[in-house]
Amino acid sequence: MNEENKPIQASGVILFPENEGNYELVSVQHGTISSNENAPSNSSLGFNELTIGAIIAGTGFICLVPDYIGYGINNNSRHPYEHRKSLAQNTTDMILAAKEYLEQEAIEYTDQISLVGYSEGGYATLATQQKLEAETIIPIKKVISGAGAYNKTSFTKSLLASDQELPFIGNYLWVLDVYNSIYPELKRPWSDYVNEPYATQLTSYGEINTIIPDSLLQSTNPKDLFTSSFVSGIIEDTDTAFLNVLQDNDVHDWTPKAPVFLFHGTEDKLILPFVSESTAEALTSNGGTVAYTSIEGKDHNGAVVPFFVSALSLLNQEEE
Repeated sequence: MNEENKPIQASGVILFPENEGNYELVSVQHGTISSNENAPSNSSLGFNELTIGAIIAGTGFICLVPDYIGYGINNNSRHPYEHRKSLAQNTTDMILAAKEYLEQEAIEYTDQISLVGYSEGGYATLATQQKLEAETIIPIKKVISGAGAYNKTSFTKSLLASDQELPFIGNYLWVLDVYNSIYPELKRPWSDYVNEPYATQLTSYGEINTIIPDSLLQSTNPKDLFTSSFVSGIIEDTDTAFLNVLQDNDVHDWTPKAPVFLFHGTEDKLILPFVSESTAEALTSNGGTVAYTSIEGKDHNGAVVPFFVSALSLLNQEEE
């Protein structure tokens, strides 16, 4: 299903251990990619989630890696970047399709799944957990998530209040354009969001389906880029339409049933560490079982390998 709840064809990868057995399921949600060549079903082994999935499968799991809408067989569609409902639905559909395939092929598996993801994949992981548990679709064993933008509302307010060059502004503009196109209550021109000459430049650029390069913009400072009316509307809580959209994409404040393991690099400048910290605090306060680990001295990219090493250890850790 896409963001309009219409059936579409999507794709992904299923990886198996070498020997037959009654294995647990693991779904690995990939992080931000900007090319269909990097979709799991199109990838070769390397520094990517396909390789992570292969390693996980090699230790004794059936591993699923969804492509998401906009990649793989569905690459003619736009990827709904950081849209909670789309990512959760797409991952859920992959899980259900994989279960159907396993049953058709009489492949044994345990009716329980663990979820793993980093960056956009981390956000997709918590969104999927929330959906699966709310709808009791399939029992979840554990959830391992790194550096996701779970707390969209607080993170957006923090970004818009910033007065310095932000090296990842292109990612944020991609999210903004996706939300603006999906939600009917928005559908605003770029001039409502950004100052000139950026509004004209972004309008000419067209639909954003990748990370906007910094070279397109003269400044990556939110004080220069975004209109004062847009900034004040978010920070002062008067732009209720946009704030409602952000809240619709928040996944930081609910009650998880399965244990959640959150990780974040202390030097992350793309997704600030307070996002994971506030998520861990809220989920714990709501009664969830949550463990939070800081990956010391690592930025967003530098924390990837330590995160997946920890995730592999947790997946193979026997329950007490």
